[in-house]
Amino acid sequence: MRSKISVRVLILLLLFALYTCDRGASTLQQTESESGPVTELHDLFGSAERSPEGRSLVSEAEGLPLVTAVREGDAEAFQSLLAQGAPVSAADPAGRSALHWAALSGRSDFADALIESGADLKGADAAGRTPLHLAARAGAGPVVRSLLNAGAAPDVRDADGYLPVELASAHGLESEAHALLEAAMTRLQEEPGRNAVRAVVRRYLEALKAGDAPTLQALSVPGTPEPPTDLVEPMELVYTLQQTDLFEEGAVVVGTVELPDWLPVRFMMALERHGGTWRVLGTSLWIE
Repeated sequence: MRSKISVRVLILLLLFALYTCDRGASTLQQTESESGPVTELHDLFGSAERSPEGRSLVSEAEGLPLVTAVREGDAEAFQSLLAQGAPVSAADPAGRSALHWAALSGRSDFADALIESGADLKGADAAGRTPLHLAARAGAGPVVRSLLNAGAAPDVRDADGYLPVELASAHGLESEAHALLEAAMTRLQEEPGRNAVRAVVRRYLEALKAGDAPTLQALSVPGTPEPPTDLVEPMELVYTLQQTDLFEEGAVVVGTVELPDWLPVRFMMALERHGGTWRVLGTSLWIE
């Protein structure tokens, strides 16, 4: 139970970090039963198998024999078509490629072969779902792992606003949900804006290691007093940067520094935007 709760809490934190727009209409509707109000989950995963005109998008995959082979689970035809060089990323009218169908059916053997053959990991179907969404939706843990290991993006929302980690958690894939969450947070931290902030922090810490007072001054916000030269001298300093958060006009970086004969010290460095770059505003230190 504790593991399930921790996954859900971490997912909420991730959603807060990635949240950029309203989902639109709520998926929850209140209905009345004999015993009183009941909250129903309305089409959480939305099949989206119809076009806006109401036309069915479930394809017969005519002219797409590889998609047909995967949908029908025909391993012999699948291997033969791959050997013949069939296009692995061709999609049916619903926007689903053979890899989408392998993910939805939980066929890790098909998925692994398609990935090895260069199938598109990023393509989205008519509902905005990538193969990773469909594998998570299907509860296909091995396929989720294969797609993640191949570099599938874990931080893409489908047309309903769902991330793969939400679908995995809803289908009981706790281990895969943790992996998806970790991968999504890693990609979030690798966003270009965060990289720029961390580059300034690294330069600042390297200047601190070298005892380079002029560089420390140059990387600080204008008006910061120059550090006394007798207090700035080279030191044996090891540091790690663990989290970077961006705000409208500022940023915060959290990490750890280690000095000889000292316990590891946590730090939080605040930065401000100045002239298209970042400057250090101040640093807090504490021992955990």
